[in-house]
Amino acid sequence: MNKVRKGNYYRLKTKKWYESKGYLVEIIEHSGRYSKGDIWGSDLIAKNESELIFIQCKSNKVDISSGKKELLSTIWPPYIKLQVIYWKSYAKEPTVVEVNPSS
Repeated sequence: MNKVRKGNYYRLKTKKWYESKGYLVEIIEHSGRYSKGDIWGSDLIAKNESELIFIQCKSNKVDISSGKKELLSTIWPPYIKLQVIYWKSYAKEPTVVEVNPSS
């Protein structure tokens, strides 16, 4: 599976996982003429009645630290949650890494 397809697969899998937990979820990217990219370092935004989460999805465990750096590349208000999601092969639940913007 190529890198783009793999990223799309895990982004959709993460979206469905959050939706199964009662969140409203949207994929957030900007598209330019020659490239596309994440908005504020995140792939998804999820909300429910009590929280708003910006999410970076990773398919390789070694990329978790780069996901944290991407999320921390901008300033965040204290009420926003930041998470990096990593799916192990054949896992039914992801590994959720909380990112603290004040660290």
